[in-house]
Amino acid sequence: MSSEPPSRAGADHGPPRSAYGHLVDRVHLLPEVMRSFSRRLPERDIPDVLLDAVDKLFRPRRVIVLLRGQRGGPLEPRSLKGYDLDRRRTFDVEPGIGLVGRAAMGSVVVSRDAARGLFAINDRERRPVRPCDEGLDVAAPIVWEREVLGVAAMGGVEPGLSPGTKSLLASLGVVAGTALKQAALTRQLEEKAESDPLTGLKNKRYFLENLVREVDEARDTGKQLSLFLFDIDWFKHYNDTNGHPAGDTVLSEMAMLVKKNFPRAVDVSARYGGEEFVVLFRRTPKDVAEFMADRFRHFVEKHPFPHAERQPRGAVTLSGGIATFPEDATNADELLKAADDWLYEAKRSGRNRVLAAMPGQKSRLTDITENR
Repeated sequence: MSSEPPSRAGADHGPPRSAYGHLVDRVHLLPEVMRSFSRRLPERDIPDVLLDAVDKLFRPRRVIVLLRGQRGGPLEPRSLKGYDLDRRRTFDVEPGIGLVGRAAMGSVVVSRDAARGLFAINDRERRPVRPCDEGLDVAAPIVWEREVLGVAAMGGVEPGLSPGTKSLLASLGVVAGTALKQAALTRQLEEKAESDPLTGLKNKRYFLENLVREVDEARDTGKQLSLFLFDIDWFKHYNDTNGHPAGDTVLSEMAMLVKKNFPRAVDVSARYGGEEFVVLFRRTPKDVAEFMADRFRHFVEKHPFPHAERQPRGAVTLSGGIATFPEDATNADELLKAADDWLYEAKRSGRNRVLAAMPGQKSRLTDITENR
């Protein structure tokens, strides 16, 4: 009688030994994989880092990492291997149905075909393969605590899956979920540090740092960069007449109007200080910036601010100045100074207007004597 242990190569005893070897051969990569998540990563990079980790450990033919948006919504592919798909495409993932759908509910799921002889899983009656599950063998949720942030799935692992595949992929989902939450917290803290707490616009410090970068980029690309600086007319009178809480309401509503009227993602708006606001128009010539600024001035004048009838002109109005790089300035400081000069001139010449240097006209004024 042979004393050798029975073979484990049969279908009733798990996968072939080579499947174990396939995974064992890559165990030494785990420290490197985990270090890749320990770096300070922005949210946008984490799906690619996760896909790279899955690829190194399992060498699958197909990988997909899906995440929900910041405000929830459908799962969207953020990183792909072996797909001819647009990353912006959304999948019809029905929670609890199919491989990806069940993983999106918090379970690590193996397809029936891949699970044969490996894992016992509870499945509903046989259904047609859903498009989002095609070519996939195993899917795991990307989780933080009990919150499912997305799904990582793969297919075509050679020479097959081992019993450790589920637990390892699940662990990667937890690590990626933790990295996503840490990145989101970092982003929120940075946004808070960059934002004005009253209006929600960017603050002066952020704007000045950004302005230097934008001027350098405009110089390198040869594109024009226009700056619109404005403040609220007779704002001290408004505060003295109606109280500072009412003044804060006006500032908040003014910020709302700025966001509504200057929605381009390429532009930067900020509360510069007190009742001053600033908008930076990227790749925008002066005449276009002046048109948009004056249209905004008209919009503000017609807006029903509270107690507007108590203002000297019976409305809340603004005065502003515009300057453009490179025609009005050679650096960020000069650009801001030029816009500020024309803001003062707008107030000196009657308020409720937007001024900018005309072609051939000096943008630095020397005859401004009135204080704001």
